[in-house]
Amino acid sequence: MTPDVRPIVDAARAVWTRRLIDYPRANSLLFFRDLKVGTLDLAAETDAVDRLLAGDALSVESLASAGQRAEAREAAAAELDTAARQKVRNALVALQRKALANLEEKGLETLYLALGMATWPAADGGRPYESPILLLPAHIEARGRGGDELRLALTGEPQLNPVLLYALEEAHAVRIDAPTVLSECSGEDESGEWRIDRDGVISRVERAAAAVPQFAVKRRAILANFQFAKMAMVEDLKRNGEAIASSAIVAAVAGHPASRQRLAQGVTDLETAQLDESPASDDYLVLDADSTQHRAIVVVGMGQNGVVQGPPGTGKSQTIANVITQSVAEGRRVLFVAEKRAALEAVIKRLSHEDVGLGHLVLDLHGASVSRKTEMARLAQALDLIRHAVPATGVDVVHRISRRGAGSSTSTPVA
Repeated sequence: MTPDVRPIVDAARAVWTRRLIDYPRANSLLFFRDLKVGTLDLAAETDAVDRLLAGDALSVESLASAGQRAEAREAAAAELDTAARQKVRNALVALQRKALANLEEKGLETLYLALGMATWPAADGGRPYESPILLLPAHIEARGRGGDELRLALTGEPQLNPVLLYALEEAHAVRIDAPTVLSECSGEDESGEWRIDRDGVISRVERAAAAVPQFAVKRRAILANFQFAKMAMVEDLKRNGEAIASSAIVAAVAGHPASRQRLAQGVTDLETAQLDESPASDDYLVLDADSTQHRAIVVVGMGQNGVVQGPPGTGKSQTIANVITQSVAEGRRVLFVAEKRAALEAVIKRLSHEDVGLGHLVLDLHGASVSRKTEMARLAQALDLIRHAVPATGVDVVHRISRRGAGSSTSTPVA
């Protein structure tokens, strides 16, 4: 990296960060507002929250009784109010639909149980900040024959609201180390189950932001859909300046002239006819590929950057699966990202198909429901499969085809 690259990339990073920051009143992670249907408000000190944190899946009836006092719940003859149950059901249905739409359309898992609400006056004199503190990924499952039995459970790893942390740091120079706070306020209990001290987390944030004028914390527990995909990109831009500036592609996008010239000079012109000159043993394609798809795979293997374009149904996902397989076979690591979940699943499905059998090489890290324990178990399973892998079959066939092609003249084509 030449000295003139870093200033150009840093200036571009600042512009990109400003464009990504979302401070309007519509941002529910900074200016939360209870919705009539799309919000389920649970009192923070009820058994329902404790049971959710303990890993229980709660029914509509359990959630409907969460706000009642203990003595009322213990009354054997008392029945849950029908209107209260219907209100909870309506909220869960609305939350589930919105979460599903966000997942399918944007590839985001947005359903969270928010614990603690930070509030302080806004500088513009408008509606004050109302920002959730601790976010725990949640899932609503429909059970029963008609899918009318709803269950709420928590999934994945808890996290501090990244938008709140960024706002406090940018406007008030209050920096809170989220990993440290979560690590120090969580651990295994006497039964060996993992637990998080929600009150400890909230208190840490409250103490850290004590210098913010009129900063206060409300002890609330709210189930709602929150979106903060842009904040993940903001954090990447903030924390990885050195790595970002070292990328020739990023430098070129940022406007560095020399990087643009180098990328242009690195273009490889490979004709599809040249593919027949390479031995068949060099190819590790697990799915069918025509000459244009094969060319794209080979060019990627040569280290060239590129864009593969084509209308739906022309084999882009199939080509990506082949690129991943070829790259892994050649000892490279592959990071595959996509804007929508459906694109990821299309490739994962092809690699995991029984005729391919490479699903163990895929580590799916998309979504808030990902947990360290689950992923470590998958890693252990993949390593075990690799350790006991049997030699590849069909190698002799490949060698015979290669020898036949090498020994044939131009007048004797090989099919």
